[in-house]
Amino acid sequence: MSGRYRINSVSEMTGVAPATLRAWERRYGVPRPERTDAAYRIYSEDDVALVRRLQRLVDEEGLAPSQAAAQVLSEADAPEASPVTGPDPWQIARGALVDAAAQLNGPLLRERLARALVMGSGAEVANRILAPALRELGERWHRGELSIAAEHLGSEAIGNALRELLRLAQPGGRAPLALLACFEHEDHVLPLYVVGLELARWGRRVEVLGARLPAGELREAVHRLDPELVALTLTRPPPEGRLEAILAATAGAVGARPWLVGGRATTTLREVLEEAGAIVVPDLASLESVRARLTKLEEIER
Repeated sequence: MSGRYRINSVSEMTGVAPATLRAWERRYGVPRPERTDAAYRIYSEDDVALVRRLQRLVDEEGLAPSQAAAQVLSEADAPEASPVTGPDPWQIARGALVDAAAQLNGPLLRERLARALVMGSGAEVANRILAPALRELGERWHRGELSIAAEHLGSEAIGNALRELLRLAQPGGRAPLALLACFEHEDHVLPLYVVGLELARWGRRVEVLGARLPAGELREAVHRLDPELVALTLTRPPPEGRLEAILAATAGAVGARPWLVGGRATTTLREVLEEAGAIVVPDLASLESVRARLTKLEEIER
């Protein structure tokens, strides 16, 4: 299927209520999402773009929904124009954040963050602007091109933005819970918020337990909160000789639940992680296979 998003995710991304999305589809044929075997609507990137275009015509140009839908369909059927090349707005936004941090200009950094946060959904902004900006800050610091103060200023501001995005993205009600944490030797907590936004987009509640969480504490949290899944970050290997013990303790802590491990260190440790029972997700694209698995489990439970 070309589709990627369920109706609640599209509603979050566009600001159009699910009931309105269903009405537009039923009355005007905009958009025309695909369906899963269980009859769930699955929207593609093109579908989301059509919804945004229709919404702008209604809200900003004052067209009736029927008129706006007719114009959207007419535009979609028109011959495709020659592509116009130009600067990538996502790349510009990333560079603007890094440059402001490099200048140690906190007010400018926060102003540019505020602009970046309205460029798309929380997951889009995190994946295409905030996470790459964090990586660039770290790489430039390692190369000696950036001071520690500048790297810390940028990381702190971007981290605060990620936390706020995740807070706003949390689904309500009794949505399934995902627990996110770092291994007991791991300090890099910000990648968890990027993953958390993707999980929230799927309709999962997310609790972040933070850095350096011992396996015993994870076991207690799992016992008390009963999450659907656990996700951990591994950006550097554990101390020598500790890996197998840490993984065995983690596997015992999560029990039969799926547990995901992402981060740079998974590249070299993938085999031992999978032997311990972890699902290795070296990048966000790999999360789609996990999403498919969870969707099947939901359908079985229904």
